[in-house]
Amino acid sequence: MTETAEVEAVVRLFGFQDGPEGFVQVGTEPWEDYLYALAHGGRGSGKSRGLCYRHVNYIAHWPRAFTILTAPTMFMMHDATLPALMDVCEEMGLVRARHFEYVATREEILWWNDARTILRSTEHPERLRGPSAAKFGMDEARDSPFVAFQNLQATLRQEGYPHSGDIATTPAGRQHWLYQVFFGEGGAGSGRYLHFGAKTRENPHGGEQHYQQLIRTFGEGSLLAQQELDGSFVLMEGLTYSQWDRAKFMKDPTTWPVAPPNRPKRIAGGIDFGTAAPSAVVIQGLDEAGNWYLLDCWKGRTPDENSLLVQVKRLYEEYHPLVFAADPEDP
Repeated sequence: MTETAEVEAVVRLFGFQDGPEGFVQVGTEPWEDYLYALAHGGRGSGKSRGLCYRHVNYIAHWPRAFTILTAPTMFMMHDATLPALMDVCEEMGLVRARHFEYVATREEILWWNDARTILRSTEHPERLRGPSAAKFGMDEARDSPFVAFQNLQATLRQEGYPHSGDIATTPAGRQHWLYQVFFGEGGAGSGRYLHFGAKTRENPHGGEQHYQQLIRTFGEGSLLAQQELDGSFVLMEGLTYSQWDRAKFMKDPTTWPVAPPNRPKRIAGGIDFGTAAPSAVVIQGLDEAGNWYLLDCWKGRTPDENSLLVQVKRLYEEYHPLVFAADPEDP
């Protein structure tokens, strides 16, 4: 694909674009080396589309660049990120088979100017270690582990290009690595970290309507709405147990039916696999009156799944649950 194309982006405004210094910008001259930009937006604020604008804009200005575009899973890549990229290409006047070619068997895009973009998931972050890239983009990074970001940063070593990393996501609280990286106190180093916020209702392309049909269930002014609709990093304490009743739920442990033979007959286990967050295993029992009891639990970080299985086996042998419900997002 050697044809030279004159590409001019027709940028649609989003809440986090504020003039030429916004997240979505065209003709970024001079190009800054080692620039990291985060678009943290509410649902439907246009952040993924903005990520794709930045990515294609970079491709248009830097022939033969090698770039990486990621999503938490390949399902999300094909359901959201790749369609957004195709929409952006169409809006920018790029024609498939003339200006770019998507090679599904290799999950890569070949551009008219000999640039190349590979599409990857962050499910196995160790697989992101190899390439030498000029740029990367992470879509919905809230669901990606910190080590994926670190490995992508380490790929930025293609010579002769300004290096940058773009991230678009709905926030996931102030304990998440995104907040620590972009809002925490920085150490020594020459990288520059910028962040751009966006509310769902600020997207002029249907944002207000989308906001209005969500706010009833998210709750006006709630912490969840601040995170999911305003795109804010919030402390979520109190949200999970907003209906907490101490008298009802804090029973005296001496009354618990935790020991045989009075232990509840219906016992189940649950497993949550962690990458950015710790893994957890819980054992719950249900008595004849319909009361749930947290019989046992374990929480910690494990280097691999075999270490986690040691804890699962220990709890299984002690409580013999009828079933273990496992985190469906980890294959």
